[in-house]
Amino acid sequence: MKFAKRYQEILMTENFPEQWMICMVQYKKLKKLINPVVDELVNFGLLSLDIEEETTNSSAELDFINKAVSSLQLEAANQSKEKDIILDYEIEGSLEKFSTYVVVDSSDETRYNSIVSVLASPPPEENVTDADCTELTKTENMHKQIKIRLKNDFKFFQLLSNELLLLWALNDKLQEEINKELKFLSTILGTVINPTRKKNDLYIWREIFQLFVESKIFTESPTSKVCNDIKTIQEKFKNFTEKVETEFKVKKRFNLQQSSDFYVKFIHLNQFIIKLIYFYTINQMAIRKILKKFDKQTKLSAQEHFPHLLTDNINSKQYSALISTRGGAGVLSASSKPVILNVSSISRQVVYQFGAILFDIIPHIDDYTCPVCTYISYKPIRLDCGHVFCIRCLIKLQRMGQDGCPLCRQQVVLRACSENLDDKLAEYLKLYFPLETKEKQDLNESELVKERYQRVFKKSSDCVVS
Repeated sequence: MKFAKRYQEILMTENFPEQWMICMVQYKKLKKLINPVVDELVNFGLLSLDIEEETTNSSAELDFINKAVSSLQLEAANQSKEKDIILDYEIEGSLEKFSTYVVVDSSDETRYNSIVSVLASPPPEENVTDADCTELTKTENMHKQIKIRLKNDFKFFQLLSNELLLLWALNDKLQEEINKELKFLSTILGTVINPTRKKNDLYIWREIFQLFVESKIFTESPTSKVCNDIKTIQEKFKNFTEKVETEFKVKKRFNLQQSSDFYVKFIHLNQFIIKLIYFYTINQMAIRKILKKFDKQTKLSAQEHFPHLLTDNINSKQYSALISTRGGAGVLSASSKPVILNVSSISRQVVYQFGAILFDIIPHIDDYTCPVCTYISYKPIRLDCGHVFCIRCLIKLQRMGQDGCPLCRQQVVLRACSENLDDKLAEYLKLYFPLETKEKQDLNESELVKERYQRVFKKSSDCVVS
């Protein structure tokens, strides 16, 4: 199936919101604008059988062009064979106002004069526009250059640029909506997990969020990089919901109706985000496909130069969210390639927003464990260096005469006393981790009983009956 038909079917069957559909890439319309560019190049004598025959002489050259690894420097691709004409492509200016040029470098005097004569011929009156101007220069060697400002390719890129602006503006608006919804959900979550309430759902939501993070729905394991494969994202989310509802049995475990309502909203928000990522993924594919088709038919290098035009706007909040370079944001090197529509940034924003706005509301046990015993820091002792340990482990360190902090090695252990007890943290842990605190308390008491028994047993064994 041709991409244009497949693209249209996806957009129609997925039931994207009307607001989104207005911003979709008009693939068919862009495709129709390529033929006038081809005709214009043929009229100028820049796209002829001679050039096509030369490019087919080497499969490496053809691959070089189609992939747009660089501008069309055919001479560099096959230095052993002199070419009579070399095409380069330039796109100058900013996204809102730019110009496109074809730079013709010719060593053939006849070919050069032929192109000049075509350019010297006045076009029909109705076609005379600012885009018809040309610039002619001569190089120091035998080559001569003609810089031609095309008209029809400008129309192509103008439409593509406008659609990119629409997509970026839509993303900004939707990200604001997601952020607003997350903040609303955070208020509900704060209520249902409130540990001061006699009935709350603190522990069940801690389990759900822990599973969500471990599922890495919007990231890839084990690197934690953002995931771009929409099918993978959908499959991970499906597995997450099935496990929550079948293994966790959340509907039966929730103590509050508000938690059930929150869960429904949380699932719907994730479905909305996944649909958004899918929408931008297929639009990204459409842009990549249309630029590839443009290069294939015109023998130019839009795939290389058009993305570089976008990076001129990299400092704009609106643009930087969806433009990236493999060489670093806003930094282009010889090997770096800009990405026109960076779907990864959407996933990255989602991961950050979930963590900063929602997940951080529920404290995680890993942030409050004693580095020595790895249990919760029951009766936490904050040393002068700032590191926190449970009181039981600190006493053991002092008994062994170890003065260095196990984390930073500062000599602060032996001088620690009751003043180092962090009362506020102790109350906080008791409030948000009542089960873990009780477990650690029981463990400490069990150790104390064992130590006392050992001391008594040792004393009794030292007794001598005469």
